[in-house]
Amino acid sequence: MSKFNVIELNQHKYDACIIIQTHESLHEIKKELNQKVNNINMHGKVLIDTLFHAGNVSDRFIEVLAMNGDLDWSSAHTACIGKQDEIREIVAKSLGDFPEIINNSILTSIQKKLISRGVGI
Repeated sequence: MSKFNVIELNQHKYDACIIIQTHESLHEIKKELNQKVNNINMHGKVLIDTLFHAGNVSDRFIEVLAMNGDLDWSSAHTACIGKQDEIREIVAKSLGDFPEIINNSILTSIQKKLISRGVGI
């Protein structure tokens, strides 16, 4: 199982969303994340979702710029993604393919059910 799920976000404010599919902190997996971004030569505005580490909190999303496959961590900051933003639904639908990750997460049982049904939280 990969620690990351990369979703291309065509026609959106962000070029991609990287879902961290582990309870580990971003700091702990930064090196692996950098390698993943480099391997796929990602560029543009990237949104990182730390749901499984941080929980469903207001600062779970981090925005960072990627240039020629390198993340510019000096550009990183918390992104305000509204509760009704379509990115949350895109993330939930993507996570529906990984029920074991959802079930073994720190999320509440209600949050797990919502995500399993493709409802953004």
